[in-house]
Amino acid sequence: MQVIGTPATRAATIETLLKRNYIKRQKKSIVPTEKGLKVFEWVKDRKIADVALTGEWEASLNEIEEGQLPPKEFLQAIKDYTQKITEDFLAMEIEGIASPTLVCPVCKKQSVRLYEKVAKCMEDDCEWLFFRNVCGKQVSDQAVMALLENGKTTLLKGLKNKAGKSFDAYLALQEDGSTSFEFPPRSKNKKGK
Repeated sequence: MQVIGTPATRAATIETLLKRNYIKRQKKSIVPTEKGLKVFEWVKDRKIADVALTGEWEASLNEIEEGQLPPKEFLQAIKDYTQKITEDFLAMEIEGIASPTLVCPVCKKQSVRLYEKVAKCMEDDCEWLFFRNVCGKQVSDQAVMALLENGKTTLLKGLKNKAGKSFDAYLALQEDGSTSFEFPPRSKNKKGK
C-alpha cells in the first residue's frame, strides 16, 4: 500500500480526491469510485504513478541547491512534463464522448469533445478549451451544446460570485472563442424600496 504525501498534506489530498469524485467513503474505509479506477488504469503504468519520479525531482532539487543544475532548466522540464501528461489525459476517452456535430468556435471544424471537466477541440492546430466549472457550477452537456450550437447557454442558475453571492446568467460565445456573461432582464416588480 502506498502512503500519500506527509501527514501534513495527506488530509488535504484525500479531501480533494473526495471532492473530485475519485474516491468515496464506505463505512470506515476509503474506496475508489468508477471514475477513480478508470484514471488509475490509465496512470498505473506511467511515470507519474511511479514513486521514483518524486525521487528524481528531489535529486534535481538537491542539484539546484548545490549549484549543479539551473533552476530554470528544472522548471522548464516540469512545465513540459505537465503539459504533455495533461494533453494525453484530455485526449483519453475516460469520460469523453465523441461529439462530431459540435463545431469548434475557433477553427470551425466538427471536432469538439465533451469531458467531465472541459470541452476541447481535438484538432492539433487548435487550442480551444472550455472549462466546465463556472463560478462554482458544473455546466451541463446540454448547456455546452447550446453554447456551441446557438452561441449561448441556457440560463445557468446558482452561480456564485467572489463574495459568495448567488446569481443567474447565460454564457455567450465571443468571436475569439472566449465566453462572457449575459444577464437576464431584471424584474421591475421588486418589492421593498
